[in-house]
Amino acid sequence: MARPIDVPPNVVQAGYGKRFFAYLIDIIVIILGIVSVYFLFSRNVMFPAVGYDATVAEKDNFLVSSRLTDSREKSWGKLSLSEKLGAAGAVEDYSNRVWYYASHYLPAHQELEFNVKDLTSSKTKDVLPTFEGDRNDPQQVGKWVSDTFFSSTAYYQNVKDEQGNPDYSKKPELTEYGKSIPASVLLVYWHNDTDKTGFYDDAYEHLMAQKYVDAFDAAISTKQWQAYIPAVIASPILFNFIIPLLFPKGKTIGKLLLGLAVVEESGLPVKKSQLALRYAIITICYAMLLVQNYWIAIFGTQILMTLLFITVALSGTGQGIHDIVARSIVVDEKKSILFKSDDARKRYIENHPDSEVADWYREKTSEEFMEAYGDRDDDE
Repeated sequence: MARPIDVPPNVVQAGYGKRFFAYLIDIIVIILGIVSVYFLFSRNVMFPAVGYDATVAEKDNFLVSSRLTDSREKSWGKLSLSEKLGAAGAVEDYSNRVWYYASHYLPAHQELEFNVKDLTSSKTKDVLPTFEGDRNDPQQVGKWVSDTFFSSTAYYQNVKDEQGNPDYSKKPELTEYGKSIPASVLLVYWHNDTDKTGFYDDAYEHLMAQKYVDAFDAAISTKQWQAYIPAVIASPILFNFIIPLLFPKGKTIGKLLLGLAVVEESGLPVKKSQLALRYAIITICYAMLLVQNYWIAIFGTQILMTLLFITVALSGTGQGIHDIVARSIVVDEKKSILFKSDDARKRYIENHPDSEVADWYREKTSEEFMEAYGDRDDDE
């Protein structure tokens, strides 16, 4: 609980409803400011400066060259070849792409791993075979590829050499059974849009589960966050710190629209130092937006701002933590008589001796009055 305050009758503290809507308006203005700075400045200046576009282009080239993914424009998603080529053509194209990725692209890139854990898209096998051979040996690589992605003997069989031994350096061929069944049925073996099973899906998941791809994602996320920082800093400082210090009576955009003002507990104009302290506390809450994890940033800021406003209702004096620390109150300007100085207040009392304001001040002893509301330097 905050210490009790004795508010003069010439000021009327703002109601919770008005304060909430002013608070809401300020949040909306700050969010719009963040979005504006992000699209006008960050995307045009910061993204190139931190190398975001170059990293995204590098990832795009890397994934597309594997022949398993769509381009950046389609978020590097799975291919829908059956729609583009027809069922028969798609079957052959799927198999060519999987074979190229697993037997050529994968061994040629030292940064990629054969043994990737947590591959869960396929319902036909729990884990992929472990590769412990030489990635530069086409026979050893081809056998792993055959056992991994072409393992259904009902559909595919290995090519034989002249001696009748499996030639693992060549892509497995369709069996007679595989040739006789409808291509649309065979496609389910490769890629099923309904439950995401099939060995094309396994190859795609194998690529996307690579630590090297994760490193791309981490770098892109970091660069996007770096480009986002100016927008997060500029908007809250401008609308929630600089403007209240420049506007009379500590008004934010929300307070200006709803006729609210910030004054001292005595009802006199609040000092710049008090305003700076008050709004610095609020602005610090927006610092949570600088957290790189967007969900933590958004919900963390929301929680802090909500707690800050809740203290207004729980304090018993209509003051939030920021007001208590700065010894300020938020008043309804239309319902209050605000004095520009202590002399102006004294003149009002002299000219209105029978007013409620005059009665309230007369109840104060001279010592109490001077201690709490005496003359002070005004730095307005």
